[in-house]
Amino acid sequence: MNYTIIGAGPTGLTAGYLLLQKNQKVTILERDSQVGGISKTVRYKKYRFDIGGHRFFAKIPEITEFWHEMLGRQFLSVKRSSRIFYNRKFYNYPLEPKNALFNLGPFQATLAIASYVKSKFGKRPEDSLADVYINSFGSVLYKKFFENYSTKLWGMSPAKMEPDWGTQRVGKLSLTVAIKDAFFPKSDDEVKTLTKRFKYPKYGPGMMWETVARKIKRKGGKVLLDSPVEKIIHKDKRVIEIYCSSSTQAGTRTSHFASLPKGKPPARRIKVDNLLSTMALRDLILSLSPEPPEKVLKAARGIKYRDFILVAVVVKCKETFPDQWIYIQDPGYRATRIQNVKNWSRFMVPDNKKSVLNMEYVTNEDEDLWQMTDSELAALAKKEIVGLGFAKEKELGEAMVVRQLKAYPVYDLGYKAKLEIIKNYLSQFENLVTIGRNGMHKYNNMDHSMLTAIQAVENIFGSKHDIWQVNVNADYHETVKKK
Repeated sequence: MNYTIIGAGPTGLTAGYLLLQKNQKVTILERDSQVGGISKTVRYKKYRFDIGGHRFFAKIPEITEFWHEMLGRQFLSVKRSSRIFYNRKFYNYPLEPKNALFNLGPFQATLAIASYVKSKFGKRPEDSLADVYINSFGSVLYKKFFENYSTKLWGMSPAKMEPDWGTQRVGKLSLTVAIKDAFFPKSDDEVKTLTKRFKYPKYGPGMMWETVARKIKRKGGKVLLDSPVEKIIHKDKRVIEIYCSSSTQAGTRTSHFASLPKGKPPARRIKVDNLLSTMALRDLILSLSPEPPEKVLKAARGIKYRDFILVAVVVKCKETFPDQWIYIQDPGYRATRIQNVKNWSRFMVPDNKKSVLNMEYVTNEDEDLWQMTDSELAALAKKEIVGLGFAKEKELGEAMVVRQLKAYPVYDLGYKAKLEIIKNYLSQFENLVTIGRNGMHKYNNMDHSMLTAIQAVENIFGSKHDIWQVNVNADYHETVKKK
């Protein structure tokens, strides 16, 4: 049986590899010039860096087995270190009460504790992300640490977002757990905390997905790069053909579901027996021909995403700060996070006398950040690095800018109703399954995205998994029980 897969990120590559293991024929279409999706590793000269930073930590045995089958001893064991930068001070994360008390000062700390206690006795219905934050940490800490940062990250107030993301990632990390863990770290095997170590490939996460892609090719599968999907032809409730543009056509646009130029035929026309899609749901719906009903098109156009810009800056000094990443919650800065590449893996930075700092910006295509030139973004990143105190201006060297469309599916109020309309429409297709982060509009981590691929393949061979339930009721993937 022939399977076409859209997207050569972790989800698409996992599905392709597993299908080949089942002696199926596989063709993977990737719009980018390299595999890995947002988990790719970008190369600049001899430097390497992530698109966002990806820890390899999972509670799912099938996922860890897959990772180690691919890379074996190429994993490093890395001690996790991260902090929050707020109001010119650093706060340890996970929360350490002494550190927080010292930084906030007695008066603000008292207010924070009082508001937290109040939230426990007057728990509000969790109708928005703001409600989740306040119930978990109290209104004072919400105002200080979450409201401004979340607005910068998502482009809207937490009060205008569904609670889903917070329920999965924040709700389990309550102030009570953090304080109890800090003062009584061995008191209870059931206390959950953030994992203190994680696995990381020697040369970044792209090393994993480049390895999977090579193995797919060795098994006879096809991985077609620079092949953005332009049109998906369907008939009688089946997808029958896909049109892809050429890399030269694709390079002139910022979104791969734009119409093909008139008079220019697609570079590839691919017949489809079965289709697994990881492309963003909005793109998928708008690529279908014949067009879906207007109600479905409207729902697809209403789904929101946040785009991502990374500015990697070479720093002419051996050490900068000890963390892998720091959340920039000070409202005076536009960056959401700063990554220290060398602290993920020293092998990513070829010159031991230098460092690389990644400044991360989250925006939309139509906002001023995205409209900036690369040189303007490099200047902004350098200015903020100096302002944060991580390097002096004279120490800053070359910079590289990477732009990633649709990096984050947004859980704005009302998105679930739109998603349900899209799901109901797509359910009619007999040979189409959507999987992965953007393929399901779910803010999944790499491990849960891979699990949707595993379960989709198992369903092909007789299982009855509901892949839409992946990560719905799971513990936050980085919490672990004490041993």
